[in-house]
Amino acid sequence: MTVAGYVTQDRRMTSRIPTRLDCQFSCGETSHPAVILDLSLRGAFLSSRDLPPNHSRITITVKTPHLTKPLILAGEVVRGGMVISDHGRLNRFGVKFSDPPVNLVELIRKMIL
Repeated sequence: MTVAGYVTQDRRMTSRIPTRLDCQFSCGETSHPAVILDLSLRGAFLSSRDLPPNHSRITITVKTPHLTKPLILAGEVVRGGMVISDHGRLNRFGVKFSDPPVNLVELIRKMIL
């Protein structure tokens, strides 16, 4: 696809899977509710009323019927911003995982089948 003389392409190494997974993220000593909007083996995009600072380290905990144990993901906030939705002001932010656990592969496999 060409736009204004430039070729556009997806720079991601792995595909993202659109989803709506309830989760909790912890930044420092506090925990906040959030929703994972899309997920890949390398990162996720979340929506929450709370916005962690860029470059902060966070831990995401996902409890889903697809897995027997909660999924714990650690990563760094790479970007964030605010949007207005039907639910009011929400923050959205991208997280790059530092060391994805094996059960992330299992969750993604079950979500796409």
